[in-house]
Amino acid sequence: MNMNDTYNYFKEEFEKKQTLDEQKQFCYDVTHYNNEDHPEWQEKLEKVEDKYQMMIEILETQPSPLKEFLRIWMYSFKPEAGVSKSYLLSDDELYNRLLECKELSKQDKYIIKASKVEGHFSDAEYEKAEKVARELFEKEDLPIEVVVNMMKYLTNTRRYNDALALYETYDHHDALKNMYADSVQRLTGQKKEYRPGTKDKIDLFSKFMNECLNVNVKPSGKSHSDRMADKDYPKFEFTSKMDFDSFVAYDVETSGLDPKYDYVTEIGAIRVVNGKITDSKEFKFQELVHPYGKPKKLPADIIDLTGITQKMVDEARNVKEVFNDFADFIGDDILVGYNSYRFDAKFLRRAGRYAFRVINNKQFDVLPVTYVACDTDDNTLNTVAASLGIENPQAHRAYADALTTAKVYLKIKELEDKGRAL
Repeated sequence: MNMNDTYNYFKEEFEKKQTLDEQKQFCYDVTHYNNEDHPEWQEKLEKVEDKYQMMIEILETQPSPLKEFLRIWMYSFKPEAGVSKSYLLSDDELYNRLLECKELSKQDKYIIKASKVEGHFSDAEYEKAEKVARELFEKEDLPIEVVVNMMKYLTNTRRYNDALALYETYDHHDALKNMYADSVQRLTGQKKEYRPGTKDKIDLFSKFMNECLNVNVKPSGKSHSDRMADKDYPKFEFTSKMDFDSFVAYDVETSGLDPKYDYVTEIGAIRVVNGKITDSKEFKFQELVHPYGKPKKLPADIIDLTGITQKMVDEARNVKEVFNDFADFIGDDILVGYNSYRFDAKFLRRAGRYAFRVINNKQFDVLPVTYVACDTDDNTLNTVAASLGIENPQAHRAYADALTTAKVYLKIKELEDKGRAL
């Protein structure tokens, strides 16, 4: 069974669910697939790499704000995510709509509030996080996934005894054991106390802990002059409409998968005008990147995957120079990437901070539309391209991947336009 058939099957099954509780259970059953509960799904799901992503695309067809709630609820059970780490409620208007939504239960709204705590904390808005957290601490009937997040929040803010008290209050629930162990290890010095990962956030965290919680946390003691603060660099806006024929397709190669600690090693881009790709120098951008400072060495598996060696990166121009040239190249054009929402755009934003250059270009991620448009066993760029008769000339190099992304976008748009015309 191909991905298109799989998507349509689960979309139809989801739409049969009449109540919110039924929809919640369906989301959970798909993302936490158990063969014993649903043997009929085995063949359909065995080739789905990211069940969460498939359900996200299905939820896109649902009305707001319930689709946003289901995203949050679904991710509340993802082990590495906590409550909605991937769908943080930074939109205050949406947050208020969810809290006012009559279809949501009281406990559903506790999950929304826990997501808001997570969102504020991640954005270094510590006082705002504390305000919402205190509202939750006053409740006695929190869902267990919210208690997990509250124990995590208390542990991160070094209130270990309060975290352990929650564990006692909720009868040593199995779902809390990992957070209990984490609290004990940090309390006893077996594990380092929490500190944010960036210097600007460390100073904000220190100020909050010292002034609001009366807990002594040393500031970073280092200058932030090497880059723009994360809070000062605007987040990119993404569109889901394929209503444009002129754009810049781009791709970045990196030293790893984590935009907080890894870095860009190459940027590639191709300008498309009125649906046409022109093979000329002024329409192309490709350059290796030397990161700021003295970063960690390239891992062997990344070198094997991309063919980009340590020497190539060491001899490249620095990120400030390359990113500024890239920003000049793209101008005001919309940016098209592949899995860019979750990957490339995050690295691009970090590079922009080091280059002290803000870009506000609207972006489009091709990956989500491939779940509907392409009959493939997986949705990696090369597999999708091959299914559309497109060959990637040099996979895992930035320009070749950008060129392939442009061709995939144009082909899917062509198919979509033909379908609408029929």
